[in-house]
Amino acid sequence: MIGRIIGSGRGIAGMVAYITHDQTSADNRRPTTSERVAWTACLGIPTEDTELMVRAMQGLTADAPALKTLAGISARGRKLKKPYTHLVLSWPEGARSPSQQEMLSAVAEALDSIGLDHRHYAVCAAHTDTACPHVHVAVSRVDPETGRAVNLDQGATKRLSRWAEQYEREHGGIVVPARVERREAQVARRGLERRCRKGGMPRNQARSTAARLHPRPPAKPARKRPPSPDGSTPQDRSQWRSLLERQAEQVQAQRTAEAQRVARRRREWRTYQAARAQAHSTGAAAPTLPRSASIRKLRADGARERIALRRSHRAERVSLARRLGRVAVAVWRQGAAAIRTLFRRPPLPVDLEAERRRLDAELTEARRRRTEQTRERFKRAERDAKFRYDRAYNDWSEERPSNFSRPSDEQRRKARAAGETLDAACAAYQRAGARLGRYERAANAVERPRPAYTAPYTPSLEEVVAEVDRRLAQERRERERERPRSETAPARTAPPKPRAPSPAPPARPRPTQDAPPVDGPTIRWGDLPEQPPKAPPPASSGPPLPPAPTRGRGR
Repeated sequence: MIGRIIGSGRGIAGMVAYITHDQTSADNRRPTTSERVAWTACLGIPTEDTELMVRAMQGLTADAPALKTLAGISARGRKLKKPYTHLVLSWPEGARSPSQQEMLSAVAEALDSIGLDHRHYAVCAAHTDTACPHVHVAVSRVDPETGRAVNLDQGATKRLSRWAEQYEREHGGIVVPARVERREAQVARRGLERRCRKGGMPRNQARSTAARLHPRPPAKPARKRPPSPDGSTPQDRSQWRSLLERQAEQVQAQRTAEAQRVARRRREWRTYQAARAQAHSTGAAAPTLPRSASIRKLRADGARERIALRRSHRAERVSLARRLGRVAVAVWRQGAAAIRTLFRRPPLPVDLEAERRRLDAELTEARRRRTEQTRERFKRAERDAKFRYDRAYNDWSEERPSNFSRPSDEQRRKARAAGETLDAACAAYQRAGARLGRYERAANAVERPRPAYTAPYTPSLEEVVAEVDRRLAQERRERERERPRSETAPARTAPPKPRAPSPAPPARPRPTQDAPPVDGPTIRWGDLPEQPPKAPPPASSGPPLPPAPTRGRGR
């Protein structure tokens, strides 16, 4: 599926006549036959009369301002110059020819993809003059309810292309792989260009680098000129050569006539300016303005004449090529291709992987430089804020009234202003420090190397069995440890050995007769238990604490 927006136009009658009849030629500018047309259909109005549909579309364009007024939309703004659009939907060659209902369904989806729905008036015509089945659509961009015209800019062509790709995926796969490759290359090129721009690379250099590393796949160039006939006979060659010479003479004559008209207009204007200056100096009546058209109008007329002449020349060449019944000159094309191949300079080999690695290294270095520059800028901002804070503090210290004098109103006002300035400088200094700290943490997190990726470890069967045995043995030992001693102690078969008798305690010395009697138990120094030595106080890791503040009034 290939969807194309051929263009927009001011008139609809000629467009509908072209798609509903056979192709025009130099001999027959308005053909009345419709041999190449398989079927026609109208959308928006339930009718099959294409002439009635053309009149309805023309009337809708004329009533667009009134419809805007009825819908409450302002009719001011630029006038709609090209309200009609021509679309073509082509199916691949050799595939099954779709039915009329399938073609109309595809037309409805294509119109919906570019912002046109079932309400817009359109004329569809399917052609069978080529190997690829295709349908032409002449649609009005004016909304029949609001009078607004849908804007079909460059984005409409891209949306239509994306819809065609999705249509291909839904109906049997990709038919135009070059379109998918171009779109993927465009997405990759835009992403790389964005990365280069973020890395500090200039716009033009980033664009050229992205285009070099992600080149666009070559597209088949459209052939604008019809193929010249095969020069098998001298008569055919002379006829074709005379046609080209005559067309070149007509183009040159048209350009010469346009240049003469512009030169005549300039001479008339210079003559008028000289006469007006002379009349102004002598006090005579002012001369009349020249009646000829302006230079801009003359050039616009010349451009329209060139377009019409180019169209007529193309029709003449097509007619002559068909009448002679020849195809393109294969010999000439082969010779031209051989000459181009001979003189074409072979492209230098480019290692894309090396280029990408080099570009990644450059972007990494650029990111590091940008990080350092930003860090230095934040540090400079913090130093400036600290300098302003110190200066504000000194000013506030000077303006602050002392405790031994009674300040005046002016001194109080200055002290209050200095305090406000100090508060603002302190807040700015704190914000600068916080901003620098946040950036430092973010930069350190980004610059920290990422851990290397390690593949997941898969143990073997022997290792799994050994691990299970180890865990079972550990659980068995824990259960045995938790059982009571009576259950876990083994039964004794031999009698226990007799214990040795413990030594008798030494006899206490009896008190002497000279000692005075003491009521209660007698305690001697040998009977006192030993006191454990006191542990030294733990050493403090920080500085010694200041003494506790004393209560009372100050000094």
